[in-house]
Amino acid sequence: MNETSSGRKLTKRDMIGYGSAGYATIFTFTIIITYGMYYFTDVVGMSAGVAGMLLGLGTLVDAITDPLIGSLSDKRDPAKGRRRPFLLAAAVPFGLVTWLLYTDWGFGQTGTIVYFAIMICCFYVVQTLVDVPLTSLGSEMTTDYDERTNLSSIRYTWATIGGIVTGFTFAMVTYFADLCGGSEAKGWSITCAIFGVLCTITILISYFTTKGKEHPEYSDEAPFSLKESFKIPFSVKPYKFVAFAFFFGIIAQTVDAACLVYYLSYNLGLTENEQAIGFTLMWVVAFAWIALTNWVAMKYSKKVAWNYSMIIWSLALVLFIWVILKPGMEHLVFWSVVMQSVSTFGYNAIYQVTWAAIPDCVELDELKTGQRREGLFYSIASLIQKAGAAVAAAVCGWIITGFGYDPELEVQSDGTLTGFLIMKSFGVIIFLVISIIITARNPMTKQNHAKLMEAVELKRAGKEYTTEGFEELL
Repeated sequence: MNETSSGRKLTKRDMIGYGSAGYATIFTFTIIITYGMYYFTDVVGMSAGVAGMLLGLGTLVDAITDPLIGSLSDKRDPAKGRRRPFLLAAAVPFGLVTWLLYTDWGFGQTGTIVYFAIMICCFYVVQTLVDVPLTSLGSEMTTDYDERTNLSSIRYTWATIGGIVTGFTFAMVTYFADLCGGSEAKGWSITCAIFGVLCTITILISYFTTKGKEHPEYSDEAPFSLKESFKIPFSVKPYKFVAFAFFFGIIAQTVDAACLVYYLSYNLGLTENEQAIGFTLMWVVAFAWIALTNWVAMKYSKKVAWNYSMIIWSLALVLFIWVILKPGMEHLVFWSVVMQSVSTFGYNAIYQVTWAAIPDCVELDELKTGQRREGLFYSIASLIQKAGAAVAAAVCGWIITGFGYDPELEVQSDGTLTGFLIMKSFGVIIFLVISIIITARNPMTKQNHAKLMEAVELKRAGKEYTTEGFEELL
């Protein structure tokens, strides 16, 4: 067991229970970036351009709601709980939106676009209500560098379980569609209703098992300012590197995921059931990557864990897409699963490393200001996550349309197929390389953090402290 920031013992039950809500937040985000474009184009019947714009719409709402929720959670009375009340309030709405976002009521062309625009905005709001307080709560539960890495890994383990469940999406949709007379739209609605119930349950588990684990003292009493909400985190030098690497990593993941179904369906000719097998197995393999990335982060540093993961992901895309995978080849399903499984190496690190790195930045801010503003720091990261995904999805939609993609055709043109190949490989790698360059320049190391924490502890005790040894962080 380990000491938390509030002086209480942190048990395995606490850690596992805390991480359970990670299932809901990453699960729904994975669903939207993996299947969102496909659902809107091939099930609802929108153009790829309109679908991409819808997927990007929520960012406008997030620009206000993310920092607002983060700031509100920082300012709540610690005695009443700064983070957990948000989980309780959002649990049921989160499940409902997960269902409604994939339910087509047949409102007509204009009505359907308006409906899904509203649902996209609601989706981003409930994501914020859970994700920002949850990640902020994790920062309060322990101040130990390695323990935070473990806590982030446990949360992402739950997210990986969610990824495994997403792998059954096509199979479940097909099953329920058959029960509903072949209606794929009804199949999606029923499937995501079940997913929504699971999300609500895991959020409630996190709420009840983390009782008493919030810090009982810290509170930010300054009035809310949208300008300051953006200015404060970016005034902390290491946060800039973490945030921008995260942004480009999210863009890479979104481009990869947005193209994946199209690439598997049209370039490789895999059926929906074959794709379901691949999606499921890739997330099963992801469990091994969580442990390995966790070990590297604790053995060396979080930035080493990030960079080696992104390098492996990049090499895998080039090797499999341009050398190994060919339509009609023997054991095609197996090799496509291997490609997807290696890609999850990078998928994992994007969240696992980022969520573990942000608390280090919070402590640097505490040393400078005497305040702990986890909610604010995580809210801007949440905004960056959704902004990166939204920008990438919108651009992907218009690019796919420009390639001449037609959902009515079973066989796409050679130009469209080549476009999918380029987007799925080099369209992803360019953003991974940018994130690697940014991360390599981050001055926050395990050694610097240890010296930082010595200074923070001395300052908390009202004693003299020095910044000698970690000046580069300032």
